[in-house]
This record gives sequence, C-alpha cells and structure tokens, in this order.
Amino acid sequence: MSELKGPAHNQIVDFIKNKKVVEFHTVNSKVLTGTITWYDHNSFGLKLTEDKEITICKSAVVYYSTV
Repeated sequence: MSELKGPAHNQIVDFIKNKKVVEFHTVNSKVLTGTITWYDHNSFGLKLTEDKEITICKSAVVYYSTV
C-alpha cells in the first residue's frame, strides 16, 4: 500500500493551531468536514462541523485539504 499523500507535518500542525477547516475524502466516497484536533502515525482526530468528534484511520482517507 502506498503512503498517504497529503500536507506535510508542519502544515498539519498549522491546521491544528489555526483551527483551519479541512475536508477528508474517504475510500467509501464520504466527505467529512471539520477541524483536526490531533493526529498520529495512523489516524486523525476530527471535530466535525456538527460538533461531533471522530477518529479517522489514515488508511480510510483518499485525500484531504483545507477548504
């Protein structure tokens, strides 16, 4: 499996620090929009625009970017 292509570490830290809104497109064609609250090697913590908090496995993400 290829490594996830997306923003670099310092960009993700900026997304978290500045609470930038990010769209995640998943392998099952869902689009999740919210702010990243944390991340590690395997997953992201995401606060959705509906105020729900979820964890997304990086393996489920096709791509993501700021809105």
